[in-house]
Amino acid sequence: MAIRGMSARKAAAQLALLTMAATGSVLTAAPAQAAGTPLCIPGASDNGSSWSYRVCGMPDIDQRRAGLPENGANYCAPTAALNQMFYLDKHGYPNLLAGDFDPTANDPVNYNEVTAKLSRMGGLAETDPSGGTSHSHTVDGINDLIESKGYEDDLEADYVELDDEDNVSRLMVELTRGGRDVMNASVGFYDAEGDRVGGHALTVVGIHGDSGNHHSVTFHNPANDGDLYTQSATAAVTYSLGSDNGDGPQVLGYGGGGSGTTARLEGVTVITTAP
Repeated sequence: MAIRGMSARKAAAQLALLTMAATGSVLTAAPAQAAGTPLCIPGASDNGSSWSYRVCGMPDIDQRRAGLPENGANYCAPTAALNQMFYLDKHGYPNLLAGDFDPTANDPVNYNEVTAKLSRMGGLAETDPSGGTSHSHTVDGINDLIESKGYEDDLEADYVELDDEDNVSRLMVELTRGGRDVMNASVGFYDAEGDRVGGHALTVVGIHGDSGNHHSVTFHNPANDGDLYTQSATAAVTYSLGSDNGDGPQVLGYGGGGSGTTARLEGVTVITTAP
C-alpha cells in the first residue's frame, strides 16, 4: 500500500522531537475558553518531561445510521474523516462542506444532511459496506474532497504508521505541529495467534505522555452510538497505551474487536494545515 508523504513527515517529526528534547520548548500556549463554556484548552505542549495535545470542538458523528449501506456498520473511516472535515470547515477552511448545520443535532434536517455527507465521504474513500475502508483509500478520499473545494495548496492528508516507535505519544503530539493539525487513529484487532482480524477508525481529540513512560490517547468513537435514527451525545474516552509487539502499542482496555482480541494503535491519518 503506497502512502503519500509518510517517510518525510515521520522523519521531520522525529527531528523535531530531538530539538524539543534539547530545548524543552512549549509548542503552543493557548488561552482558556471564556467562563461558562466547557473546560478545554486547545493546543500542544512539550516541556521535556511531559507532552500533550488537545483539540476542542471536534464533532463526534455516529457511523451507524439508517440511510447508509448496511446501516453504516463499516463506515468508521469516512465518519472519522467527516469529523475532521466539519472541524476544519469551522476553523479556517469555510465551505469545505457545503451548508450550515449542526453535525451533532438530532432534528431530521441536520441528521439527514450529515447522513448524505457521510454517504459522499464513503464514496470518495471507496468504502466497502461489508468490509470497510483501506488506509490508502481513506487518504485519497480526503484529498479528493480537499482538492474539489480548492484547498489542495492548504490542506493534505497522509497516513503515518506508529508500529515499532519507542515514544508513540510524543511522536503523535509532534505530528500535530504545535496543535495546528488534526488526526484520526487506526486501531487494529489481533487474535491470540497475532493475526489481524479487524480494525476501527477513531478521531483523536487528546494525547498525553511523560518521561515516566505513561502514555494515553483520547478518542471520539464513531461506533459509540445508540440507534440508527438519532445522533448520540458527544463522548470522549481515554485509553492508556501499553507495549508494542511490532504491530503498534496496545490500547489497554479497548475491547472493540470482541472477546479474545487485542487492540493496537497501528497508525494515524493526519491532515496538515497551512502554513
